Amino acid sequence: MTNLVARAIKFATGKHRDQKRYGGEPYIVHPIAVAEIVASVGGTEEMIAAAILHDTLEDTETTKLELLETFGANVTNLVIQLTNVFTSKAYPGVSRAERKTLEGARLAMISPEAQTIKVADILHNTPGIIKHRPGFAPLWLAERKAWLAVLTKADPKLLNLANGEITP
Repeated sequence: MTNLVARAIKFATGKHRDQKRYGGEPYIVHPIAVAEIVASVGGTEEMIAAAILHDTLEDTETTKLELLETFGANVTNLVIQLTNVFTSKAYPGVSRAERKTLEGARLAMISPEAQTIKVADILHNTPGIIKHRPGFAPLWLAERKAWLAVLTKADPKLLNLANGEITP
């Protein structure tokens, strides 16, 4: 484990310390799992660090400046690309369907590195949503399908895996 990745784990663990995921597991389990998926396809240390930090801007009080000062421009840029812009808080009165369509169009424009991390995020989120939020799962799966259709610059192995087309 590199120093950058170790610092990202420590930072994200502190930022997500009081948060829980589906089933009550500590939130940090998710970003670490996303990072492991990214590492499995040869992601750079900056991609792995960004995968660990990918929810900090969206789900904690972390600021862009704090990330920049702590992790540098490349990691921060990846995290910014991975942060959902079209939230209900930022766009009150805009339907979820409209916001997710806008988010999909934005995701189509992010870097291949960020798209790879996003596909890893989708891969890790899906089983938990299906298991712990069965009423929400059909909506999630439809949104997931639309997002995967635009994440064409992501690592092909991950994209095939996410689309259920596992190839050797």
